[in-house]
Amino acid sequence: MYLLLGSERALLLDTGTGHATLRPVVESLLDGQRLIVAHTHSHGDHVGGDGEFDEVVGKSAEDVATYFGIADWPNDVVQLDLGGRVLDIIPIPGHHASHIAVYDRTSKVLFSGDSLYPGRLYVFDWTAFRASMTRLAEFVAAGNPVEWILGAHIELTREPGRDFEMGADKHPDEHELELDAGVLSELAEVLEEAGPDPSRIESDHFIVYPVPAG
Repeated sequence: MYLLLGSERALLLDTGTGHATLRPVVESLLDGQRLIVAHTHSHGDHVGGDGEFDEVVGKSAEDVATYFGIADWPNDVVQLDLGGRVLDIIPIPGHHASHIAVYDRTSKVLFSGDSLYPGRLYVFDWTAFRASMTRLAEFVAAGNPVEWILGAHIELTREPGRDFEMGADKHPDEHELELDAGVLSELAEVLEEAGPDPSRIESDHFIVYPVPAG
């Protein structure tokens, strides 16, 4: 979960599983800004705390497009001005139909949700995911410098390419969360090389993990 503060508005990106009370913590960090709650995507571990909040962006791709004013989903990139802090909202379906990335021009951080992080990248729509990662890499290359990419999970150890067991409740010596822009370029490149048929791809910093339909 990430809270981005502008002078007029604040954006809470994801609300977690709902197993912890979130609103008092968020409100303690606000200074009169109007709070918007949105999601990188709508899987249960990202929307579980929605019920605590008043203004929450809907869960479908249509809801997200309507709220942010994205006329041509998933090709348009739109801006959200929080007041002295401009965010770019970038549709990147593939892991989930409603998935977005958020680029913060102030900190030069790219928030990538479950589409890129040090772990297993679960791909439910292979064609959409390949296209999304190409567009995201092109967005960065087109004059949007990235200091860090921050995703939503860590599933890798510090040993390159080695992941923890699924469901592991302890992650000793885990990979750092921050990834640099080169990892996104690598992801786009290996997906392009893999072609149209889903395939598992292991890298030092991620594992592309296609999920069979049904």
